[in-house]
Amino acid sequence: MATTFVVEDGTGIAGANSYCTVAFADQYIEDHLPDDFATWDALAEALQQKWLRAGTRYLDRVYATRYAGSRTNEDQVLAFPQEGIEDFDGYLVESDSIPTALAQATVEAATRSMNGTTLIPDETTPGDTESELLKVGPITISEKFAGGGQSDQPTFPTIDRILQRAGLILPPGRVMRS
Repeated sequence: MATTFVVEDGTGIAGANSYCTVAFADQYIEDHLPDDFATWDALAEALQQKWLRAGTRYLDRVYATRYAGSRTNEDQVLAFPQEGIEDFDGYLVESDSIPTALAQATVEAATRSMNGTTLIPDETTPGDTESELLKVGPITISEKFAGGGQSDQPTFPTIDRILQRAGLILPPGRVMRS
């Protein structure tokens, strides 16, 4: 059974499963990810939609607790639209649309998935290393890892920067302005 492709437009559409259209992704990849364009362009539209849904799922699962605003409707399926977000220049992000940066981040995640990266790996037992001790001269640094090891969750600094610059998530250590 084919999954319906429903793009969120900022109104909290029931059943929405993508933050961007295939047309937006086509242009973004051609302009910003030219090494991926031939692969993307050769895909059937249904596969392109599949990757965009995967990118959207990734953003909501990984960043939903870090988004700077709050959902506009308790019944909406996706984490966006949101209200109460200011970009880093102090401008209010419209709550009745999907920010361009969110669409860009969706495409960035989608292309990584298309290229074989598992965006959200199943939780595995962390590595055997429970702690590390680093000693340099008189300085000693001790670090313990929750659950006995480091996370297998991949990180994508490009996606972080896109979302941070737009004010959609806060960078580590940054406090929201009031």
